[in-house]
Amino acid sequence: MPPNCQRAIREVTNYAGVSPPRTEALKNIQHEFASLSPDIIAPAASEIRMIAALHPIQRANSNLSLRARFVSISLKVKDIEANPRLAMLYLFHGDGHLRQASLHRVTNDMLSPFLFTAIVMRLNDWALPVRQEAARCLARITASSDLAKIAPAIPFLCLQSKTWLRWQDTRAAYDRIEGTAEIAAYMASHLREGRQGPLARQFYTVLRNPSVDIHLPELVANSATPAVRAAALNALLNGQTSWPIGQKRQWIDKTYGRYRLEFVWDSRPVASCLNKADLALKGAKDRSVIVRRIVAAWLLRSGFPAPEVAALLVVDASASIRQIIAIYQKKQGQHA
Repeated sequence: MPPNCQRAIREVTNYAGVSPPRTEALKNIQHEFASLSPDIIAPAASEIRMIAALHPIQRANSNLSLRARFVSISLKVKDIEANPRLAMLYLFHGDGHLRQASLHRVTNDMLSPFLFTAIVMRLNDWALPVRQEAARCLARITASSDLAKIAPAIPFLCLQSKTWLRWQDTRAAYDRIEGTAEIAAYMASHLREGRQGPLARQFYTVLRNPSVDIHLPELVANSATPAVRAAALNALLNGQTSWPIGQKRQWIDKTYGRYRLEFVWDSRPVASCLNKADLALKGAKDRSVIVRRIVAAWLLRSGFPAPEVAALLVVDASASIRQIIAIYQKKQGQHA
């Protein structure tokens, strides 16, 4: 984390109760958090916990009694109530009771992409009460908040969240946000203008949401990344999209315990009223070979009659595309 952010966290730990210096230090933390990138959340969480000494109340080999532990937790909860901005730090506390109390006191004015990422990550917390409180927190702060404020966190979260295993009972709280029209518009802009990062993976992830469908023609036409143009064109031409939802064992020999893992897929239809011949022609003229290959593969698979498109691709610079179109024309001739 930047030195200014580290300094602000240390200043908070130097004061107790409600005091002007502590209040000012908490405001500085809010300002510094607003400048942090969501994709550093994992190392930043460890660093925040270390600098602010946010260790579990009941530590290993501790002689602290159960009563003393809950008294200590109660005092810290009262501290959060007196200083609501402390919730920004205590979200990273090692004790689940304090993480839960912090989620209950997060407000809209504290939100930033970094803090929103920290809240969403609590949906995958090991403690069920914390996960449930995180879901309620998300519902509360996004009901009356401008989603544009937290949208920059979605490119990171849309990939990271799909690797979580503990959030099955609370994931709907995040999926609802990712599926909104505001987030779809932000992601379309991000995927159209972006030139670095896992843009194609991000696109396939957000393509699960029907709210993205209206942006697909724009991505086909204007995305700076060939992989995104190809994926958007593929969804429009085929009229559906699919994504992995898990894995299953495919047995090779149960006697010897031999098996291979295969992906389990889910899918949905993609709504579009565009003319497929026009889409294919546009794709055939694309400067990227991977986009043109999508068109060639679709023609061969669907058998769609598009002589003008085939005439362009049969002289394509790519040998593999020329071979696909040769097979396509041969099949078309047989059906004629």
